[in-house]
Amino acid sequence: MDGRGESQFNIIIYYFLIYYLLFRYNQSTNQPPDTYRDNQLTNQPINQMSHILKLCIVKSIHTLIWIFMVAVIFYVLYCDISNHVSILTWIAVSIVAFEGIVLAAFKMTCPLTLLARKFSNSTTDNFDIYLPLLIARYNKQIFTTIFVCGLIIVFLRIL
Repeated sequence: MDGRGESQFNIIIYYFLIYYLLFRYNQSTNQPPDTYRDNQLTNQPINQMSHILKLCIVKSIHTLIWIFMVAVIFYVLYCDISNHVSILTWIAVSIVAFEGIVLAAFKMTCPLTLLARKFSNSTTDNFDIYLPLLIARYNKQIFTTIFVCGLIIVFLRIL
C-alpha cells in the first residue's frame, strides 16, 4: 500500500473500533450505556467507556515513559561500551536516579500504576502498561541490574 492508502485503511480500522466500542459493546450488556457496573459488589453506576478510555490513556503514557527510561538506561550502557562518558551520561544517570527516588517515595510502585488502579480491578502485573507479562513482572529487577552494571562501569571509567 502507498502512504495515503495505508492511512485511509488505518482510519477505517479506527472508526470500526470506535463503532464497536460505543455501540456493539453497549448492546451486548442489555443495559443503558451509563449504567455499567465496575464491580458487582458495588452498586454505583459508572461510565464504563470512560474508564476504558482513561485506562488506555494511562497505559499509553506509562508505556511511553517506560520506553524513554529504558532508552536512558541503555544509553548509560552504550556510553560504557563506547568509552564515551560525557555530561549526557551524567544527565542520564540523574534521570534514572530521580526515577528511583520517585519509586522509593511511592513504596516501589509507579505513580501511574496507582492512577491506573482507579480504572481497573485487574491484578495482573501488566494491567497498567503495554508490556508482556514477564517483562512487566520483573521490570524493576531486570533494568535495575542493567543500570547498576552500567553505573559501576561508568565509575570505573572515570577512575
